[in-house]
Amino acid sequence: MKIFDRCSLLRLAIFSLLISQAAGCAPTKYVSTTGRELVLEREQPKQAGGIDSSVAKRCLEGDIAVYKKLFGDRYNPCAELGVFLINNSLPDEGIAYFEKGMAAATSYNASLSSIDIEQLGVLQKTRLANFLFDLCLNKKVTDLHDGKDITADICAKAGAMFEKVKYQENAVMMYRKKCELTGKCDDLTRLGAPIKR
Repeated sequence: MKIFDRCSLLRLAIFSLLISQAAGCAPTKYVSTTGRELVLEREQPKQAGGIDSSVAKRCLEGDIAVYKKLFGDRYNPCAELGVFLINNSLPDEGIAYFEKGMAAATSYNASLSSIDIEQLGVLQKTRLANFLFDLCLNKKVTDLHDGKDITADICAKAGAMFEKVKYQENAVMMYRKKCELTGKCDDLTRLGAPIKR
């Protein structure tokens, strides 16, 4: 019986593998403009963070609309893909996808604190900071998971990026907006900027 059971399990495993490959369940890869490949799966070694491959695939296939997975959370596919690429040393492509996603819907379900600023050069930090600057001042950004207003998080992230590239005036503007939205004005105090009530 043991031999039969092992053979049955082996056949079942092979059959399952063939079905998953036929159904397109093999790992989805992102190939950058420079030819670098990233596997779009969670917990891949030598990759920062993770992304649901089905979410990324939607964006790559041109479906940029926010959607809800069956019995799951809602996603902004291109914004998710953008952050994943930024954190895996493909900042230019990542920023482009993030901008595309946020232009489609100002809703997002991953913390902006997950963006690794250190992966960005000065020009890239400036580009993303300017994009977040516009969102901070002109849009209301909500969390896709719970509907919470996360505009203040956008402002704080933009402020941190402007500080990194020595645009103090813009950083102060971002922190002031965060102060207005949340009442938390510690960044203004740290920079020696007046707090307007």
